[in-house]
Amino acid sequence: MLNKLMGSDYNFSKRPPTSPGIPDFTCHLVGSLILVIEAKRKHVLEDMGEQTFPEFYNTSKGKDVIQQIYNYMGGNELRYGILTTYDNHWFLCREHTKLWISKTLSLESESPPVLKAYAYLT
Repeated sequence: MLNKLMGSDYNFSKRPPTSPGIPDFTCHLVGSLILVIEAKRKHVLEDMGEQTFPEFYNTSKGKDVIQQIYNYMGGNELRYGILTTYDNHWFLCREHTKLWISKTLSLESESPPVLKAYAYLT
């Protein structure tokens, strides 16, 4: 669906990058990798509850999830990434050694809609 919405210059796929690690999905713009997407089952993040990601990071499960996508972003020298359970989405921005993580965007969100947020990020 994202490929149809974004146009022919963008390619969302399961094509792995050339660097170490295999994210669940990638997005290429005219052949260049621009972001990685890591999908997790809902139960993996259900322990998060109302915690923020900095709080959740202090748990071993939280640290593993965040470290995984951060490593994909760093290994591919990417600034942006997306963590998703399909029901919820988090948008990540890596600036040198800092990682910024958005608040949770629910699939039912209307302001902004999830697809619009994906389009904005790319």
